[in-house]
Amino acid sequence: MGVFVAIVWGAAELSSRIPTLRYPLLTGAGLAVVALASATARDISYWHDGIRVSEHALAVTGPNCLMERALARHITTKGASTQRWSI
Repeated sequence: MGVFVAIVWGAAELSSRIPTLRYPLLTGAGLAVVALASATARDISYWHDGIRVSEHALAVTGPNCLMERALARHITTKGASTQRWSI
């Protein structure tokens, strides 16, 4: 968060000192917002519930005892059938 604030304040200061950079900075900020919104829309599907988060983490990182334990806890808590998961 601190880095973000520093970048925003730095860009504001730069655009006030060099007015010709105002529109390129606005364009870059707009592109960054679009890119981050796109990434957020993709990542929201993983944050549906604890099971999906754990499954995604295991798919990305590989064997991971913390996520395997978290997945088991979420499956047990939810009372889900273990037929969906290979144990």
